[in-house]
Amino acid sequence: MSERQIAENLGFSRSQVSKILLAARDQKIVNVTITNPFFDESNLEKEIIDAYKIDNALLLNTSDTDYRSILNSFSSVITSHVGTKIKNDSVIGVTSGFTVNAFAENVGYIRKKNIKIIPLVGGGFSSGPSWQANINAHLLANKWNCEYMQFNMPGFVSYSEIKGLLLDEPEIKNLLMEMDRTDSAFFGIGDFTDGSTFIKANYLRDDDIKELKEKGVVGGVCNFFFDENGELIDFSGYDRMIGITPQCARNIPTRIGIAFGLHKAKTIKAALKGKWINYLITDVNTGAQLLK
Repeated sequence: MSERQIAENLGFSRSQVSKILLAARDQKIVNVTITNPFFDESNLEKEIIDAYKIDNALLLNTSDTDYRSILNSFSSVITSHVGTKIKNDSVIGVTSGFTVNAFAENVGYIRKKNIKIIPLVGGGFSSGPSWQANINAHLLANKWNCEYMQFNMPGFVSYSEIKGLLLDEPEIKNLLMEMDRTDSAFFGIGDFTDGSTFIKANYLRDDDIKELKEKGVVGGVCNFFFDENGELIDFSGYDRMIGITPQCARNIPTRIGIAFGLHKAKTIKAALKGKWINYLITDVNTGAQLLK
């Protein structure tokens, strides 16, 4: 109740009520405390930031395990946080992946001037999956009413010679130059299971998968693969990959990794150790697992 309401109830003047309340606080009869409903998440976020020396973390307090439901339920929170990281006159990169696709579908409008969305990996799939980088770039550009580019090449080509020829194409050269200007990026953090984007994309050959598993792959971002310590795996298939380079990806100032679920904890931990991302968006349960 306000002081005015208390005064009317008790038949006192408002000034009398104010004096009584002040005296009650001074004598510790009344204590005023504020309970922060986000206390647990805030503490976990700080611990993760300190443990992995990253710039920021957003932990969503949910028991939901479906990434699409999470991104839909927390759309306004995520939009608000992401909006503080996006600047005017920015080039923003996106990767392929189920979670990045769901993010692009559910994120709200961010009012920024002169921004451009670009795919960071090849997005030419004959089957047209909804989670390829070109579609993710298009979705996000529609949400934010901004310019976007397309990268109509497969993530991996058949032979390294083909890659060399394609990199001489003016359109591809232009997009690669934009990648050098990228100042923010949204990365999916993929594990290396049968259901992952890396496997479902079908651009890795059987011998590629065998080689990566023998070298201890736990996952990757973009089309780069790392071990449990986040170290880049020396993979022969990089000679056939078309997209951003590992060095260029790590040079992006704001690298936002989005991943949910305990099954991703090991992969997220490796991505953090390897400095592939410096801003993490995940759920509280997975965040807690990162500190074990």
